[in-house]
Amino acid sequence: MQSVLISVPEEHKTKVLVDLRSGSDPRPAFFLLVALSTLIAAFGLVMNSTAVVIGAMLVAPLMTPILGLALALVRGDAGLLGIALRSEILGVVISITAGCILGLTLPQYFEPTSEMLSRTQPNLFDLLVAVLAGAAGAYALVDVKLSPILPGVAIATAIVPPLANCGMCIALGAYDGAVGSFVLFFTNFLSILLVAAGVFYAAGMSLDLGSLGTRTLFRRLGIALAGLVIISVLLSYELWRMFDFRRVELQVASVLRQSFADMRIFGTDNLVVEQDSGRLLVSVVIQAPEALSPNRVASIEEKLANVTGRPTSLFVRTAIAHDVSATGSVTRQLEETLDGVIAAGETSPALIMLQEGEQLLREYLEAKLALRLQHLRLVPSDNYQLFVAELTGARPPLSIEIQELESLMRRHFRQRAKIRLLVQYSPTVLRDTSGRLRLDFNLPRLETEEEAAASVAVVNPAEEWLKGRGFWLQSWSFTILDGAYHFLLEVTGAGLFTAADHAALEEMLSGKVDVAFEIYVHSRLDTVVGPGGNQPLEKLLDEFGQRNSAAYEREIERVIREAR
Repeated sequence: MQSVLISVPEEHKTKVLVDLRSGSDPRPAFFLLVALSTLIAAFGLVMNSTAVVIGAMLVAPLMTPILGLALALVRGDAGLLGIALRSEILGVVISITAGCILGLTLPQYFEPTSEMLSRTQPNLFDLLVAVLAGAAGAYALVDVKLSPILPGVAIATAIVPPLANCGMCIALGAYDGAVGSFVLFFTNFLSILLVAAGVFYAAGMSLDLGSLGTRTLFRRLGIALAGLVIISVLLSYELWRMFDFRRVELQVASVLRQSFADMRIFGTDNLVVEQDSGRLLVSVVIQAPEALSPNRVASIEEKLANVTGRPTSLFVRTAIAHDVSATGSVTRQLEETLDGVIAAGETSPALIMLQEGEQLLREYLEAKLALRLQHLRLVPSDNYQLFVAELTGARPPLSIEIQELESLMRRHFRQRAKIRLLVQYSPTVLRDTSGRLRLDFNLPRLETEEEAAASVAVVNPAEEWLKGRGFWLQSWSFTILDGAYHFLLEVTGAGLFTAADHAALEEMLSGKVDVAFEIYVHSRLDTVVGPGGNQPLEKLLDEFGQRNSAAYEREIERVIREAR
């Protein structure tokens, strides 16, 4: 005699049977709902919209025939078994076909969405969800008070979305993904079938409670049970692979975090770990003031291979960044945790020294109009700490300035390290109406009317005198020291400006200028011979630039219009 574990009134048992037989009947309305729910699910997958996919689950009628099959096997009802099986098979065919048709309409450049990809690799968790959903669905069906929760159960079972995804994968030529999606559906199908059968049996819904025993039930469900066991083994393996790969991902993240701890890395993004023929492919985007050297990448790559036990290829993309706070540059890696975003560990002593050194240089150079710090590197050595400062400006740093900076850093760090400072300088050219500004000779300032008149009185006749001897004045600067005007004239010509030329220029100017002055001439060979004779290259280029400026502007406007 079968023991009834779930008490169900006889009239409700009859109602359940009638509802399942009616819901499993392969009528046109049933197949219409299957097609519509599949299209809704497919659009949700393509749009990457979870809400739309949930809507498709609510509309889909395919769970009802599965429950009908379960009840038919428990009761030994061949009629219900045939109806439900026919509806389920035809519904699956229609669903896959509808997904395939929609997939054929997608453009060739279509990129699979995360909703689609998540249904191509089922694992044991999917089976467990289906088991729980099947149990909830069957129990809600036999319990009079719980019928309203069936829509929620339908959401959990996810019968139609895998079928829609299977059809689209077939259309897109992703046959491995199609197989994975169908396996997900079949997993849900078998899990719901077997668990629902167990619930119906426990509710005493067999035709003959006295003759139907557990052995008979297992015999009827043997094929489905064997299939579920096989799928469970496969999904368990996939779950183990997933956990194993997740372990590898965590190892990779840990190695990168440790490797970057001693570098000026402000943050990491877009860590991607993939496998290809047994080799790990790791790519990561870092924010740093400079790109990592190939040797540094190779060293990290070797660490990854040793820790993971797999050959590894590492690709590092650098987004150039400079972090500056009110107290200097910062080098703190931030990491998102379940507790929120927090600073990831302490900054290494080398990075602290680099930060403090950078702050000292920025504060010193703040008052220097002509110089700016671009980047500072720290190169450890056995004997000293070598700072390499990359500077840019309108003049090179003076030796006395480098000496002052080095002394400042030595006083700051005291006994923490022996300090040396090297400067790598990149010039920045500044020009005004007088030509190139020589900030190493003078500072730009507003001259008084007297100073401006004195400079014109020297430069204008000097320029005319130079032209008469085949020299062209390119730029000029002056500064006032000890009450005397000191002029630096930069000239070009077919020959070099000699000491005799200089003496003749000073003699000429002495009769025209009332102020004390000194003349310095920077001469270089630079001349272009053309129809008009000799002239400086810069003058020729300036003339052609002026003549072409209108046409150049028109061409730029044309390019912009065509680009629109």
